[in-house]
Amino acid sequence: MSIALMPQRPPYVTFEQRAVEDRNASIAAGGMVMRDVDFVIVRQIGSNDSVVFKVETWLQQNKMDVSQGRLSPLHASHYEQSYKMWKAGQELPVTGTPIKTWPVLSPSQVGALLSIHVRTVEDLATLNDEGLKRVGMGAIDLKQKAHASWEAARRDIFDAWTFETDPANLQ
Repeated sequence: MSIALMPQRPPYVTFEQRAVEDRNASIAAGGMVMRDVDFVIVRQIGSNDSVVFKVETWLQQNKMDVSQGRLSPLHASHYEQSYKMWKAGQELPVTGTPIKTWPVLSPSQVGALLSIHVRTVEDLATLNDEGLKRVGMGAIDLKQKAHASWEAARRDIFDAWTFETDPANLQ
């Protein structure tokens, strides 16, 4: 399987709460009234660029995008679950093999990858040219190793599933 045929990975999201002026309440009170609003920061893997939305608006847009076929229902569900986890004070899930635990990398390589928001081996395996440039020297080799690791893990899962579902192995 070629890298180009891998399933698209969703952009990373992080959530934060910001103080926003409630303009109508400020006018009525004769002074500034602030309220807490949840925001989502959406960033493509390997990119520094991000966009910020109010969470409520963003989740509604995601539902519309799913109904119009512009967003995978799996991605939308993952985002909604991530938001619920964040609201509950839990750490957001990482989909894939965490880059921090991949033994192929040195600590400096882990730091370099995390600094450009590459958090999993699967992210590295699908990193675009812009991201590879930001990784620097040896990026293509790392991407090839990540792809080989991803393929090996995929084969292991498939082999285990095939063994478990083969009637000859069922007793």
